[in-house]
Amino acid sequence: EYPLDGFPKSSPGDWKPATGVEGGDIAAGVCGGGEVSALRDLTARLKTTLPASLHIEAKDLVFTRKIGEGTFSEVFYGQWRSLEVAIKRLKTDTTLINADLLSSFFKEVRILAEVRSPNVVLLLGYACDWHDPETHEPRPFPELYLVTEYITGGNLHALIHQGRGQPSRPLPDR
Repeated sequence: EYPLDGFPKSSPGDWKPATGVEGGDIAAGVCGGGEVSALRDLTARLKTTLPASLHIEAKDLVFTRKIGEGTFSEVFYGQWRSLEVAIKRLKTDTTLINADLLSSFFKEVRILAEVRSPNVVLLLGYACDWHDPETHEPRPFPELYLVTEYITGGNLHALIHQGRGQPSRPLPDR
């Protein structure tokens, strides 16, 4: 796994059902058939492993512009409670969402919530919304978001490989 990304190096088709609190006994049923009720149950159970203070309502997030994209997610510059933030939105279409993806997402939240380092962005919270962000209609799969501080001064690749950029830390602790 990529420690801070939380996703397996293999393709989604290679993922195995999660075990223990990460996925629980319902994981096998979710991975095979994608049962909505099982995904909702798993999501509710995984939420209980996190402090309630980390939960953010998706409706409170303001997306301004896309600033990056990867295989499993896209990142937006936006606002939350008048703070500049980076919002990582997992691509949770019906072909990718399963118990492993949910477990990996909540694992990433738990890891980032515990890390305090000048070299790692500060996690402000997460959102898990079962409604379409545009129509507000119920969805069979959740929208999953990580909300972190927004660091100005360029992207990480340029900073590491080209020595460009001056990251700043405009936000206080939670």
